[in-house]
Amino acid sequence: MVVDKLTLLRLLDKLKHEVDKLEGMEFGLDDALENEDVQDLVDRRLQVAIESCIDMATMIVAALSLKRRDEAAGVFRELSLAKIISRDLAEKMAKACGLRNVLVHEYVDIDYKIVYEAKVNNLDNFREFAKVVSGLLEKVK
Repeated sequence: MVVDKLTLLRLLDKLKHEVDKLEGMEFGLDDALENEDVQDLVDRRLQVAIESCIDMATMIVAALSLKRRDEAAGVFRELSLAKIISRDLAEKMAKACGLRNVLVHEYVDIDYKIVYEAKVNNLDNFREFAKVVSGLLEKVK
């Protein structure tokens, strides 16, 4: 597997940074629904975390010469088909891609209850994906 290890490491670091920052943000559902500053911070940090995962997944798919996918969610499904990640994780990451699309393209109608739930319930998915990528990097010279 020929891969840009330095770029993957930088993306991993960025992902871990964003997840740590999100985890450190303490606020309730009321703040998520009403406080625009909280919304802006969470939006951006989730977007960057998801984008980091998409970029890493795309790089791994290319490095392994797997089937290219037109949509971001497809790269995670392709990694699942190649037994790089579990089907469950692939579906969770595909769902994160949907959230990313909402944050980036449908920003006028964001349901901040969903964003709050993603922040509270889904950070472990990012950690699990990071662990897989770290494991792959350990195998690459």
